[in-house]
Amino acid sequence: MTSSQLIDMFSPIMRSAALRLALVSSAFVLLASPRIAAAQTVGESANQFVGETREGGSLSLNDLKGKVVILDFWASWCGPCREEMPFLIDTYLELGNDDLEILGINVDEKTKYMDSFLDELDLKPPFPILMDPKGKIAADYKLEGMPTTVFIDRKGIVQYVHSGFVSKDKKIYRDKIVELLSADS
Repeated sequence: MTSSQLIDMFSPIMRSAALRLALVSSAFVLLASPRIAAAQTVGESANQFVGETREGGSLSLNDLKGKVVILDFWASWCGPCREEMPFLIDTYLELGNDDLEILGINVDEKTKYMDSFLDELDLKPPFPILMDPKGKIAADYKLEGMPTTVFIDRKGIVQYVHSGFVSKDKKIYRDKIVELLSADS
């Protein structure tokens, strides 16, 4: 039986509520499932932005041209983000140098949620955390889920985009970073 046949079984009053529930459930499944995202087209220039850092400064993606840049869009309420952030910290400490920058872009509406998330970590991020409470940067990247991670080469070209995070993604991420760092500039 299809979902529309199920909805037709409900009275007219219940039909609207059932349709809303089906739409919300579908959206949740899409956001929760890890997959390659179409947030930004691979092979195109990364969308430029200027973001406010957690410390109150500003940082422009354009200022990082010549470096491999990993954009990690995350939120305090995101379960997979809780696994991904410590991995990104460890990876940055292992592979980070003048050629690699990770930008954690937090989309929480209130900084207290971001701060609480970061305070719970054993190691604090050694890379910049940008705040995007109104979702302007996230909208430019057309996020399809949390977290979404965008891998950008030294020329500012998007090389890989991934939405979601599970343990097996660690090898993919690490291999992609090593590949980008090894590529000619």
